[in-house]
Amino acid sequence: MDGSRPLVFMTGSLGDTLAAVPALWVLRRAWADSSITLLSNRQEGGERVEPSQILEGAGLADRFTTYRSQEGPGRSLAKWMGRWELALFLHRFRPDPLIYLIRGDRDQSRIIRDLAFFRWCGLRRILGLTGMPGRPPHQVGAPPRLPRQADQYLVRLAADGFLVPPPGEGRADIALGPQDVARMDQWRRTLANDGGRPWIAIGPGSKMPAKRWEEARFAELGRRLIATYNAQPVIFGGSEDEPLALRLIAQWGRGFIAAGQLDVRASAAALSRCRFYVGNDTGTMHLAAAAGIPCVALFSARDYPGLWEPYGDGHIILRHDPPCAGCGQQICPVSGHPCLSAISVDEVFEACGRVFS
Repeated sequence: MDGSRPLVFMTGSLGDTLAAVPALWVLRRAWADSSITLLSNRQEGGERVEPSQILEGAGLADRFTTYRSQEGPGRSLAKWMGRWELALFLHRFRPDPLIYLIRGDRDQSRIIRDLAFFRWCGLRRILGLTGMPGRPPHQVGAPPRLPRQADQYLVRLAADGFLVPPPGEGRADIALGPQDVARMDQWRRTLANDGGRPWIAIGPGSKMPAKRWEEARFAELGRRLIATYNAQPVIFGGSEDEPLALRLIAQWGRGFIAAGQLDVRASAAALSRCRFYVGNDTGTMHLAAAAGIPCVALFSARDYPGLWEPYGDGHIILRHDPPCAGCGQQICPVSGHPCLSAISVDEVFEACGRVFS
């Protein structure tokens, strides 16, 4: 591949970045001797994990840069300032090519707007557009199954002439190094003795209420895993999940809290020490898959099946589709949250037994 100034454009949170990792490994192989710059948006004052926090040290990008991104009413000035900041960067950097790693199921008007903006900034070679699937028809009750987002990116790169692996077989790790393991080990030294018990990663939180399995069910699941497998639960997530973690561990009588205690790459190192992950559909789930451990993933039915399933083999996806499946809601409007409440503790415990053996 030619091109001495490749610029990868991608936005989103932890899960979005990890979904792009197999594509980034393809680009790294293609431009082994070139400096790759990764461009993403940032939100002032937000708690979103930036791509640099996930990928710094992995060798996938040589430079990380961001532009200001503000959404919502009353922020038009900040939004335009962010676009001006981005335009100045593109004019000075003059990337060749720009690789567009943005989800294809986004609103098509936003994609058209992005491309018009890049053309206006003078960019003539933009890759990653061919094969973009577009937004499927909205079908409440029967949302269509989609390929995983990571594989969709690979299809688009293949259309531009890149050599890509078969679906589900891309490289998805984030190349953890000794420094990441050292930070994890430093945290481990602050913990009580685990008695040699097997660690099980548990992800009970989510910033999106529609994705949260009930706390009481996590409590019961943890009790069964401890009683049956003498497990040592380790709770992962963000700092916002610490109160929930404290409540669960108080009920279990044992366990460690990694949520809010470790940076992303040290969290991945801690996850790699666990036998498996069980928990909600979150960025932590994708991080567990990137760390190389199997996931027992509890999915609501709000989104398309398949799209955000953890990458690779050996995972167990638990999902039930009630008549309201595909609602797209962030807060379930139906009493009893039927899609997640249909996933029983018995079902999850049985799945955990399958990956534990």
